[in-house]
Amino acid sequence: MNKVSSVNLISIIIGAISICVGLYSLFAGEPFDDYFYPLFLGVTITGSSYISYRQASKKKAV
Repeated sequence: MNKVSSVNLISIIIGAISICVGLYSLFAGEPFDDYFYPLFLGVTITGSSYISYRQASKKKAV
């Protein structure tokens, strides 16, 4: 099993927190702008960190 680098781990944590804030705002009935940006940025940060992690693990396997 490959270890996640500290930068990827921090990015995934920040992205997950952002997603949680966005979902909370969504279910609390906040305006669209209050939950769209946290959700969008959270998914983008988490996804890019995960893709980076997967590419790094593929390079180590080869």
